[in-house]
Amino acid sequence: MRECRKRIDLDTLSSDTPPCLHFIAAWGGQRGDRATAVLWALNGNREFRIRNLRAADVDRARVEAVRDALDLAAARFAHEVDAGDGAGALFGDQHERNRVAFDFAQALLGADPAVPVARGGETL
Repeated sequence: MRECRKRIDLDTLSSDTPPCLHFIAAWGGQRGDRATAVLWALNGNREFRIRNLRAADVDRARVEAVRDALDLAAARFAHEVDAGDGAGALFGDQHERNRVAFDFAQALLGADPAVPVARGGETL
């Protein structure tokens, strides 16, 4: 079998290109809280579809029970813009969006037994 021996010169790749960020969700005022707004914005995401998770099926009490984990996932894996007075918006590329959705699903449904977890509790 032939192998690909093409070399990529990493020095020629531009490192100063801005990231491609897309709007994920906005919250505050009539939009509600961050966790709920992001949950509804991620509805239909591949991480939710894999686990058969729909925002409409999530009990409000469950969101309240894991609110800290949901807020942490949104702030940790995407780019949050604070608009003051509890309002804000979340932006991210497709990978960041998927990671937020993955952590939301883990928090709402419980740990996925197929996903390896390191000793510190961090998913690998």
